[in-house]
Amino acid sequence: MHMSASQENQLGSPSPHVERGPGGEVFGWIIAALIPLLGILPTFGHGVIATADGPYHVHRIHAMEILLRDGQFWPRWVSYFHLGFGYPVFNFYPPGVSYLGGILAVIGLDAATAFNIVAGLTWIIGSVGMYALARDLMPRPGAILAALLWSYAPSRLHEVWFQGGLAQMMSAAFMPWFFAGLVHAAQHPTRRAVLAIALPLAAIILTHIPMTYITALFGAPAAVVLPVYFHRRERQERRETAPPPSPLPIRDGEGENAGAITASPQESPLQPGANNPAPQPNSPSPGVERGLGGEVIRRYLTIAAGIVLGVGLGAIFLVPMALELQYIQGLNETGETISFLKDRFLTLAEVFDPVHAPDQTDLTPNAPVTLGRVGGLFALVGVIALLRRRRFALAGILAAALGFTIFMLLASSLDVWLTIPYFQQLRFPERLLRAGSIWLALLGGSSLLLLPERWQYRTQWLALWIALPVALSGTLSMTYGTGSFIEMDHLTALDEITFEQRTRIWGTTSYDEYDPIWGEHIPRPATVPEPEEYITDPLRIVVYRNDVNNFYPHLQVEELDTATIKVTLTQDHAIRFHQYYYPGWHTTLDEETVPARAEPRLGLLTIDVPAGEHLITLDYTGTDAQHAGAILSGISVVIVIGLLGAKVVTNRRGDSQPHPSSPAPHDKPPPLLSPPCMGEVRWGLEEIALIAAIVIVTLTNAAIITPHTRWFRQQSPPDQPTAMTTPVHATFGDALELLGYTLHDHHAVPGKKYELTLFWRAAQPVTVPYKAIVQIVNQDITGAWASNEQSFANNASGWTPENFASDARALNVFATAPHETGRIMVQLIDMNTGQPIPLADGSTMLLLPDTVRIQAGSLLDWLR
Repeated sequence: MHMSASQENQLGSPSPHVERGPGGEVFGWIIAALIPLLGILPTFGHGVIATADGPYHVHRIHAMEILLRDGQFWPRWVSYFHLGFGYPVFNFYPPGVSYLGGILAVIGLDAATAFNIVAGLTWIIGSVGMYALARDLMPRPGAILAALLWSYAPSRLHEVWFQGGLAQMMSAAFMPWFFAGLVHAAQHPTRRAVLAIALPLAAIILTHIPMTYITALFGAPAAVVLPVYFHRRERQERRETAPPPSPLPIRDGEGENAGAITASPQESPLQPGANNPAPQPNSPSPGVERGLGGEVIRRYLTIAAGIVLGVGLGAIFLVPMALELQYIQGLNETGETISFLKDRFLTLAEVFDPVHAPDQTDLTPNAPVTLGRVGGLFALVGVIALLRRRRFALAGILAAALGFTIFMLLASSLDVWLTIPYFQQLRFPERLLRAGSIWLALLGGSSLLLLPERWQYRTQWLALWIALPVALSGTLSMTYGTGSFIEMDHLTALDEITFEQRTRIWGTTSYDEYDPIWGEHIPRPATVPEPEEYITDPLRIVVYRNDVNNFYPHLQVEELDTATIKVTLTQDHAIRFHQYYYPGWHTTLDEETVPARAEPRLGLLTIDVPAGEHLITLDYTGTDAQHAGAILSGISVVIVIGLLGAKVVTNRRGDSQPHPSSPAPHDKPPPLLSPPCMGEVRWGLEEIALIAAIVIVTLTNAAIITPHTRWFRQQSPPDQPTAMTTPVHATFGDALELLGYTLHDHHAVPGKKYELTLFWRAAQPVTVPYKAIVQIVNQDITGAWASNEQSFANNASGWTPENFASDARALNVFATAPHETGRIMVQLIDMNTGQPIPLADGSTMLLLPDTVRIQAGSLLDWLR
């Protein structure tokens, strides 16, 4: 993706010198690929990072490995998930990263290593994509700065060290590529541009549906605006570069060269006396204007073709997902979803909160979800720079995109969330930070254009060397993360089942949203049938054990292999299997196909079997919708291969010509600190120096700083958290000690949230699930004015005395709360019994010493 010289100059590179060859661009791509390494290397520890979602993805990668080894080309149903009842997780959760990780596992890596490699790969893909997008809009130093701002955006580091959503990470990494494709298609509507849109869009679809929705939210207006933007800019460029018109013929006796003809009729169609007006200076001919106008349609068609092809490539997932949503319970809890969504909105102050280093003694660190203060300042400077360069349209487009992102993060956007179909199912407004980091990075990269134009060519690289560490400093403390890892080597299917039983997270989904709709009750037994058998035979399907026990000797069962069962019946009977019913099962009885159905009470896979001895086989072969999606994706793959083949043939024949809509190519400015007279010897010196600096800093960090220092990190004593301001040291029974708390304010506003952080420590290793109730109560504890009743992360399971756990709370202050002074009350509840845990004095309610005044809020309070 290259810019013409006129495009470079419009963005502030006035030098007439030219770059010698395309190699400088190669160095730019290399730099973009190396930028994330400083953050990637600390993530390779002993196992996988202890994040909220990371273990889910490791188990999915392992499941994908098992299914691929079983010969399934595009797995959808995991028969051992959900306590061995099976789960259609890959039919509704895009399997892209699990598929990639599964391939790595098939070739010899364990699932945890595959997870780490894919996570690092997402970082590099996104950084290079951000460079590609920025490079179409600005000179190379600005594009490099944009890549760094994206790579070390707080939301990116939060995803890596705290959330661990591998699928969301990968999908967000392809978003810059998609928008780069839109820009490229709007500038150069060619076959290559179709692929530049289709391939990243398909990658986004096949990795994460919420990010697909967010991409569409911004991609749709971009697809409408960009063709018009580049069309108008191109018309302006053509006017500015059009040659002056030929002189008109001069009649005898006119002028000092009377009698001379300066242009023949063939050279100018405008003859004396004709009704044609004289051409105006710097105006293209009418034919050129008409050609440019027609190109708008070509730009739109190219973008549309790319989007349609991308959707076609993703049809293998999209078609069955869309048509089979009716078979799962995922969209049924609307009220709970809206309530959860309301609690997740940010305040305006939080959107640009500064980041801080997580305490590595903290079992539940809570990093801020933010665009970052340093990144915000770079973006502000970038807007000013673009306005100063008179790039009003570009500044307006990027500022509008960033502004809309911020709006969608605030509670004031709730009506928009509820108006867009299914948008509320995204649940987490902070997902939009992944799009916001793109606009912020583009504006931040534009900040280098603030330099005076007469100096810019010689100082832009110097400014980049200053800007890179400044930009990195804003999130450097988060690049080391928590330092907490989980060993997940040598996984088996039984490990996943045990993980479900321990965490009560079913089928590796937080909300169990893919449960089939059949059955009045969802069976969740304390044990699974012969659990050790899942180690060697993970895809085994067995007869429901309650039936085997209850109907013996009228029902006798012999399991011959993974999904082949011999049954002996003394009378006709319905055989239920330890597997959910879902459309797509192929069942045979004595080698003849028989229909399967859902048993009404538990929704189990059931077939009717007559008396006698019979052989039953079960195989999940898929539905018509799944097969149709695969066919559509196959056709789309053939089209992609055809487009690539056509491009190769065109290039070999040498008949590739610039499209009439594109200006003639011009060379780009040379590296900004290399004098043109130095020639090829000094070519690429600035890029080489930057590559060397990145490698040296990365290796120094990996070899010295990370393992041997505590630089940029903090680690508190387990009984004295650094962030705690008020000690309490109150012990609830023999369970947990409340070390203390930190209040962020001493007054609360009715209808708003009141935030505080509690600090807990286990008196002994915790095995019982607990939750804390935190309220603002009146002085005599007869009424509550604000409340929060949430369980701890992982229900406190696994907490040990060697660490503490921070417990950030956002209390919902009731709109009816009186303007009075209250106290904060804390209770600890045993979730198994529902009973409160007593304090040393026998009471069950602890009142914190500080008071909180409830009063009307100021403007600043309402912005918070």
